[in-house]
Amino acid sequence: MYAEDQHVYMPFATDEDASGSWLQRIVYEMRRGAANSGKSDIHGMSKALDTGLWKEPLMDPVTCRTASLYFPIGPWPADIKNNAQAQVVRYAGSLMRQDVMSVQKAGHAVIKRLGYSEETLSEWSKKADEEIMDGNKRMWFRMRLAWGQRRSEQRSLATPVPSSTNDASSLETVYPYYYIYTTQEESLREAALRNRGKDLPEPPLSTSA
Repeated sequence: MYAEDQHVYMPFATDEDASGSWLQRIVYEMRRGAANSGKSDIHGMSKALDTGLWKEPLMDPVTCRTASLYFPIGPWPADIKNNAQAQVVRYAGSLMRQDVMSVQKAGHAVIKRLGYSEETLSEWSKKADEEIMDGNKRMWFRMRLAWGQRRSEQRSLATPVPSSTNDASSLETVYPYYYIYTTQEESLREAALRNRGKDLPEPPLSTSA
């Protein structure tokens, strides 16, 4: 989850410092629970998607890209001049708000493995729901993307793929918070910028863990 400017990691709330986001705290603990289970390399996955496929021997590096797709948690963006884009973004934000409110509660099963009680998690979820609905903490959910074409068997380059339509009318509704990175250097530079502020001390686990 990122703050309103999309380049600052939203800090999580703790019992000692409630100024952060309780939604971010739940997401953080979901990731920690998944990693501690030994069944998910969620941190490795995140790094791999930001690194992209440029150095993969089977891939044609010319075709490789990574991207960031940001969804607002709620229909709060108000600075979009293009009406069609504004409608798309706000509708996506409304859907994302509903989904996030459901997902953060579904994540209790993973977080409880860390030793937190259902009572504690219910309180966090209540605070997270209030946070989402009142809109005081404007946040973005970032989706990572990476793709490329496999080299053809006969030559080192990938087989060309027909380009998508360039019809001007379709461009008017392009989602404005979709950023494509064309080189590994650019992708990693953007990742380093986003990762600032993520080196927060881990919140202590429940004493019953």
